[in-house]
Amino acid sequence: MATFTDSTTLNINAPRSLFAAIYLGVIGASVFIVQPGFVQGLVESYGFGEQQAGYIASVEIWGLALVTLILALGGHSYSWQRIMKISIGLFVAGNLASLSSSDPTVFASLRFVTGLGSGGLVSLAFTIVGRPIIPIAILAT
Repeated sequence: MATFTDSTTLNINAPRSLFAAIYLGVIGASVFIVQPGFVQGLVESYGFGEQQAGYIASVEIWGLALVTLILALGGHSYSWQRIMKISIGLFVAGNLASLSSSDPTVFASLRFVTGLGSGGLVSLAFTIVGRPIIPIAILAT
């Protein structure tokens, strides 16, 4: 996971830091929460078949899983700020570009990019929440 050895100091125990971490985690994890509605929307609104919609949803989850694994194994060598910026960028770009695509292959590729961003956000949020010096601080905020 990401380390916090950058020149920028971050007070993990501050309520603002914990709120930001939880917020990032909710954004990233929303992929799982809205997945059934997303698949139904692909079938009803975009006209994809059920098999195509299922494949598209699984591609997005594979992107999330891939980045989570990469960051778990080697994220300590990267700046947490860079991980956050890239993850938010991928998440937003993938979602916005998905709005204008109707081809299943292109759409699946864009959802993979979105999944990459989600994976970074979830991993970073779990790292931040797991780092407080006083663990009970998470529950007290």
